[in-house]
Amino acid sequence: MANALNLDVSKRVDITVRRGDTMKLTLEIKDSGSEPVDLSTYSDFRFEVRTDDLEDAVYDDSEAGIILSTEDDASGSKYVSYAVSGTDNEKITFTCSAANMRGVASGLYVYDIEATNSSSEVQTWLYGIFKVNEDITV
Repeated sequence: MANALNLDVSKRVDITVRRGDTMKLTLEIKDSGSEPVDLSTYSDFRFEVRTDDLEDAVYDDSEAGIILSTEDDASGSKYVSYAVSGTDNEKITFTCSAANMRGVASGLYVYDIEATNSSSEVQTWLYGIFKVNEDITV
């Protein structure tokens, strides 16, 4: 009999980007049988970069340490957009403009990506270190 039950399906994937460059991250999502997952059945996706993972703050909290987020609006300096694509709606692309990436200081941060299905169930898919390398031309 098992002594532990792990319901955490998230995978650690560290991301490195360059300050001032457009960030474009495309993920192709497949199930455990390597079949494409139809992302059109999901109601929301969240991508958030923070200064650290010790804070339990909401987006509007000034102490949240949020660097980039899909929760910001399109006119905001932290805005990350997303779009679903692919023949089977199996790809999702997160994009942050070069202008917004110019505002991110080089350094190490943490991030995660969550998906919400049509039943309002939230699941974290990816997490890890978000490294921003300095750029000469910003």
